[in-house]
Amino acid sequence: MRSIRIFIYDVTHPGGVERAAVNLANSMVDEFKVTIISQFSSNGTPFYEIDPRVRILHLGVDFTPGIKNYVTQNIKTLVKIKRSISFDRDSISIGMSVNINSLLAIIKILGGSGIFFGCEHMNYDEATKIAQMVRKSTYKKLDRVIVLTEAEKDVFQKQLGLRISVIPNSLPLFPKYPAKLESKRMLCVGRYTYQKGFDRLIPIISSLMRSREDWELFIFGAGEQEDELRRLISLNQLNNIHLAPPTSNIEKEYLDSSIYLLPSRFESFGMVILEAQACGLPVVAYDSSNGPRSLISETNGILIDDGDGPEFSAAVEKLMDDLEYRRRLGQSGRLNAQNYNPDIIRQRWLSLINHVRSGEHS
Repeated sequence: MRSIRIFIYDVTHPGGVERAAVNLANSMVDEFKVTIISQFSSNGTPFYEIDPRVRILHLGVDFTPGIKNYVTQNIKTLVKIKRSISFDRDSISIGMSVNINSLLAIIKILGGSGIFFGCEHMNYDEATKIAQMVRKSTYKKLDRVIVLTEAEKDVFQKQLGLRISVIPNSLPLFPKYPAKLESKRMLCVGRYTYQKGFDRLIPIISSLMRSREDWELFIFGAGEQEDELRRLISLNQLNNIHLAPPTSNIEKEYLDSSIYLLPSRFESFGMVILEAQACGLPVVAYDSSNGPRSLISETNGILIDDGDGPEFSAAVEKLMDDLEYRRRLGQSGRLNAQNYNPDIIRQRWLSLINHVRSGEHS
């Protein structure tokens, strides 16, 4: 039986990349022997539900943030991969980040057999200069680079001069019945980091939330900006904005809500947009990068020019006041989400694998 290895940072932590990796692993177990290789975990339970047929291999590399530790961590990871895994002609290796993609390219240079894919989950221009240098120096050795949107495909092809394939992330959930949208509850999900933009969301909607005390906003996540977010909530005297820890049952939170907000400064895709749409929630998002605009149209959500706080707040207020408008956008979004069914995305992966194996070009 052919094998697929999916390389990620930490299978025990929540996150969009981890979610995408688990979805891919679960979708492939009928055709392949699947292993998830987790770089920075030593043991522990995966945060997302994994098919019992999927094997987990913890590399246990110590993670220390900072550029100074970048090379050391990658060398340790490369050594552990070489010691733990054999790369034969029937193996397929899929990296899910710039660092791991580059290590897979090095393994191929060193004589590793099989197919090596690098899957990108970051917009090209949002990566650091070092990451862009790594891409240009190593990605040409991979059998294919995969990005999430057609817009990013154009950017990567222009910058790298390589053949790029587009395979979006698959939808991890699709409840039988959508949210009723009758609760006065809004939702955000994501890491408490600069990228996710919660630090700009709170001031933007503070006046609106003070005037609508019967509405609540729940922000599920964790991260280095937690203290700053709590400070902003306190500074703006907001008793109806709540920070909540990550939950493995996020579907319930979507179904209990009526509006989803995405204030991100950049997103390569936006898994949370798809999840919200699958649950029938209308989405208000900044048009900050290629991800949101690939998933949101005027019929299934509201895209706001990046940084236009008054327009963002006005869009939220309009949805608060109009249940039928919420339902209309939510129904259209749910139809859009069906295009990302795991079976559809799995077939795209299988097609790419077969094309690369046979030497054809897609």
